[in-house]
Amino acid sequence: MKGCDGIVYMGGQSVEAPWGIICRASIDGMVNLYEAARKHGVKRFEFASSNHAIGFYRQTELLDAGSPTRPDGLYGVSKIFGEALASMYHDNFGIETACIRIGSCFPEPADHRMLSTWMSHDDFTCLIECTFTVRKLGYLIIYGVSDNDATWWDNRKVSYLGWRPRESPRNSGVDWTNEWIRRIQMMHVRSTRAELSRSMSSKRTETGPCGIFGRQEQRV
Repeated sequence: MKGCDGIVYMGGQSVEAPWGIICRASIDGMVNLYEAARKHGVKRFEFASSNHAIGFYRQTELLDAGSPTRPDGLYGVSKIFGEALASMYHDNFGIETACIRIGSCFPEPADHRMLSTWMSHDDFTCLIECTFTVRKLGYLIIYGVSDNDATWWDNRKVSYLGWRPRESPRNSGVDWTNEWIRRIQMMHVRSTRAELSRSMSSKRTETGPCGIFGRQEQRV
């Protein structure tokens, strides 16, 4: 930490896992990180939180930075711990943190849900830049999401940050109506092939060593 102006913290356990793994990576690791920052005078963080901190809300509910947390797993619990730890270090030691509840950060939306949760790489990069260039950051929670037509999250409470997402599925060049039809068709093809494979495996088992597939096939 010595000599650092700020920290972009993207570490920790990245998906759901047993508590022992999450605790070592995302709980102990973050405590150590903030303690090191305190000792060396680092005053600003960007913490990669997650939408899983509020994952048990219905999609019909609009959430903002003040909405109570509702984690959908131990991974989400670890992100809530990280947000609380960042709040405590801000209040006690003046370390400023932007907790970014990342939605779905991929090159493009991959499914219907991501039309509401997607955040482009460029929008994420710009958000991190805002975290370190704004004069006063404080402690804040902001939803990491691009300019999607549908969204479940409201960032107006932290508009002072000055970040405005610019990317949207609309300007990705993909006709999403046709894209969903194509993907559903591909899912159907994969499902049909998997069912056929299971059926053939069942027939090999039922016919026995002298059946139509022969002894060698039966051993396989």
